[in-house]
Amino acid sequence: MIVAVQLISERVFSRSLVPSIVVPIGFLYTAFRLWQLVDGFTQLTFSYLTLLGFGVVVLFWVSNLIMLMVMPIPTIFKGSESIEQS
Repeated sequence: MIVAVQLISERVFSRSLVPSIVVPIGFLYTAFRLWQLVDGFTQLTFSYLTLLGFGVVVLFWVSNLIMLMVMPIPTIFKGSESIEQS
């Protein structure tokens, strides 16, 4: 049931908003994960090794967010503009 709702909603939103709703969802998910990490960082104390590991995880999510902003987001919005003009 949940998969059916997900597939139907992705299809409806893909037709009305952008060609691929997966990219904006991924962007929001990544930003949320990064916010969670920053929030957790302010609440915990770390040893040097744990802090290093935490930094690697934060860099991963930051690079993922940058990759989403640079590659697929401009592509899908340019694609949606050309579809609307057709």
